[in-house]
Amino acid sequence: MGKNSLLFTVAVFIVSLIGSPILAGSSGGTQPPGCFSLEQTTSKLAVQHGQTILGEGDTRIGDLPARIRFHVNPDTGAWTVLITVHNPVTGLHCTKMAADGKNWTGPAPFGPET
Repeated sequence: MGKNSLLFTVAVFIVSLIGSPILAGSSGGTQPPGCFSLEQTTSKLAVQHGQTILGEGDTRIGDLPARIRFHVNPDTGAWTVLITVHNPVTGLHCTKMAADGKNWTGPAPFGPET
């Protein structure tokens, strides 16, 4: 996936959040539509796909803090990128898959998650 494809995916992610409680500032205390729990998503990637976290980093999407996580299965070459956006006003988190693919050729994860 090229840089432009990832930027397009992030743009689509932002557009999908418009009008949802994560950006709207309403406090419902529930997960916004189309969003997933980071813990459940990470667990599913580990159990069903053998992927562990290769790395993660902080960023911003608009004015909201966000975290990008790269999950990799070095044995199969499968990889997934997750983006989690946090709205500090509502306390809601939204995790979505930004990209996934196969034939990973980069570094392997360094062992179990901490």
